[in-house]
Amino acid sequence: MLTTLIIIFLPFAASLLILFLSPWLQKIELGKKLGWVTALVPLICLSSILSFIHQINIEGALTFHIPWVETYGIELSFLIDGLSILFGILISGIGLLVVIYSIWYLSDKEDKVKFYLYLLMFMGAMLGVVFSNNLFGMFTFWELTSISSFLLIGFWHNKETSRYGAMKALVITGVGGIAMLAGFILLYSITGTFDVSKILTMGDVIRSSSLYMPALFLIFLGCATKSAQFPFHIWLPNAMEAPTPVSAYLHSATMVKAGIFLTARLSPAFSGTAFWVCLVGGIGMTTMLIGGLMAIRQTDLKALLAYSTISQLGMIMAMLGFGTQYSSEAAVVHIMNHAAFKAALFMIVGIIDHGCGTRDLTYVGNLKKEMPHSFKVAFVACLSMAGLPIFGGFISKEMFYESTLHIPFVGIPYLIPLIAVFASLFTFAYSFKFLIWGFFTDAPEHPPHHPHEAPVLGLLSPVVLATVVILLGLVPGLFSHSILEPAATAITGQPATLHLALWHGVNAPLIMSFFTVVLGVLLFKRLKQVNAVQNRISAVLPWLSPNFVYNKGFLEGIPPLTQRFLRRIQSGNLKHYLFVIMSFWMLSTLWVSLSKGWVLNLDTLLKTEMTLAQGLTCVLLMGAAIATSLFENRISAILSLGMTGFLVAFFYVLMGAPDLALTQFLVEAVSVILILLVFHFVPTYFDEKPSQSTKMADITLSAVVGVVMTFYMLMVMDSHLTESIAHYYLEASEKLAGGRNVVNVVIVDFRGFDTMFEIAVFSIAILGIYAMLRLKKKAKPVQEGAPSK
Repeated sequence: MLTTLIIIFLPFAASLLILFLSPWLQKIELGKKLGWVTALVPLICLSSILSFIHQINIEGALTFHIPWVETYGIELSFLIDGLSILFGILISGIGLLVVIYSIWYLSDKEDKVKFYLYLLMFMGAMLGVVFSNNLFGMFTFWELTSISSFLLIGFWHNKETSRYGAMKALVITGVGGIAMLAGFILLYSITGTFDVSKILTMGDVIRSSSLYMPALFLIFLGCATKSAQFPFHIWLPNAMEAPTPVSAYLHSATMVKAGIFLTARLSPAFSGTAFWVCLVGGIGMTTMLIGGLMAIRQTDLKALLAYSTISQLGMIMAMLGFGTQYSSEAAVVHIMNHAAFKAALFMIVGIIDHGCGTRDLTYVGNLKKEMPHSFKVAFVACLSMAGLPIFGGFISKEMFYESTLHIPFVGIPYLIPLIAVFASLFTFAYSFKFLIWGFFTDAPEHPPHHPHEAPVLGLLSPVVLATVVILLGLVPGLFSHSILEPAATAITGQPATLHLALWHGVNAPLIMSFFTVVLGVLLFKRLKQVNAVQNRISAVLPWLSPNFVYNKGFLEGIPPLTQRFLRRIQSGNLKHYLFVIMSFWMLSTLWVSLSKGWVLNLDTLLKTEMTLAQGLTCVLLMGAAIATSLFENRISAILSLGMTGFLVAFFYVLMGAPDLALTQFLVEAVSVILILLVFHFVPTYFDEKPSQSTKMADITLSAVVGVVMTFYMLMVMDSHLTESIAHYYLEASEKLAGGRNVVNVVIVDFRGFDTMFEIAVFSIAILGIYAMLRLKKKAKPVQEGAPSK
């Protein structure tokens, strides 16, 4: 259990330490020291995660529980299985490489303290998401990823594009998070538990529930926004304004994979229905197609990788959506492949940007000679992304093709394989656009700087990732039995056995790959003509883009509507606010009464005896209340209002409760005095002259409030829903507190803390009011010659 806590909370502890030491760290020359110290955190996390592999393969999944809000079944519960270990390795392993890469990438002018603080906070949040075994714990960490990613994307906050990208990511993923929380609540309504490991065993119960479809839709909405699925993919390209280490980390193996992880995690509970295949698989295939189509038109290398990430995430989501054992195994393999080659490519883009002063293909080209080592890494990563042998991407692409041939609930058997091949043409084209245009073809214009290669420290991380890409292709068994198979088993609930190899004979996936390469080459040769057509369509039909909807509809359309709405409900009139609050309160209570069928028993009321003094007091009380609403003089209205309180106190005396009467007298006296002090600073008479309709509305609401409150008071007096505790206080008052006045004992002993805090609040209010009354604003003298304001 201690190891699990170290994995999750060590990054948070380290980020808090950096935060507390930040004033001191800002003053010293850090150089590269802070980066190397920070790298110890993901290294320790990675070592701790790897230590669980052998135990998981022998014993199976492990769970640990720490009580949090026990009343509602909310706890810090952690689940360690193959799926969480796979993602934990990616988060901590690539996090380690990103930190090392950032040591070279970040200049001394950058605020390294904030960078590493945000990065560690995000790392801890992601580890919390993948190891959580409680839905509310997972949601807490999920929202922390949104907050920390907002800070990382907007790291260069002086740039407007960075602020725009950070806000866009936060808004879209935040809305998805709210939807996901609603889905979790529905899921709890179905299962009666927040425990993920228990939910995964209740698949039949969940799928047979009437809440299955809304729960799945809401939860998947959260997954789709976080993993940049269509039409919520638009935040990801704008998030590329972040520093390259952030892009390499968030958009290859971590943030964008959070939605993939949650979809995979809940797959045993939700998959196996036509709705699952249509929703998850359909959105995934659509995203893969649109992401690839947009990627081939990009000239900014980082934007190209952003849209390629969208396409690859759609491919993984589609495989999870197919819902078969084989497609889930294929998804697991490609999750690891994509994390390796995409992180390497992002780092190469950072090297190009550093070496050339730009990453735009208009200025960047023919870098093979000037950047030979970067070229080798890009060569390996691009061919793997294109799905060509001998690299890991070829194996996972073949598995993807195979999984499209065996999808349940699909009426047209060959439709999905054709779409898969068509979408893969774009994958082939944008992979070779990155490689050929960037390293072989001369750019139309010269870059701002003469290209130069990065030092060893800058190349170390992408070289390690390229090595992993090669190993995933040549010796996939190195990862399959220890990491990938347990992860696939966790997704499907069935033991997984992977047979990963580059050659399986001449079969349907190989034939599909052959057509992908041939048609992909033809598409690449006509890429400039295709890009020209895309640009013309985009210029003529801009509203086809979800970005148009976001910018025109959300950013420009919603603010005027909200302003008009707020002007109506936030009028600044206290009376208006009270009218709305009381109206809602009355309507809601009346609805509850009618729905419950509550009826007042009038027999008890009619049998109630009342003396002449009590009756006269009631009449006077009602007269004072009416007079309060009729007086135009403020002082008279205040005194009349106070009179109602004093008459209530006198009624307590008649009912034999002098202690309550004394309390009421004191409270009412202080209240009247305070109100008189405040009204000393306002006009003597009420200036407002309400219309006849306003008067009628006020009278109606007042009558309704009076009737409803009287109804509920009589209902409470007449009902016996629970056993009275009065006898307990009567028996325990003298025995436990040494007092015979039960009311006083309750106030000062049984509920002593309540009374103390009430007195404290009342005293603070008195002091505040007194201070405001004593406050006098003194006008500052205007200096001679100074302009008056």
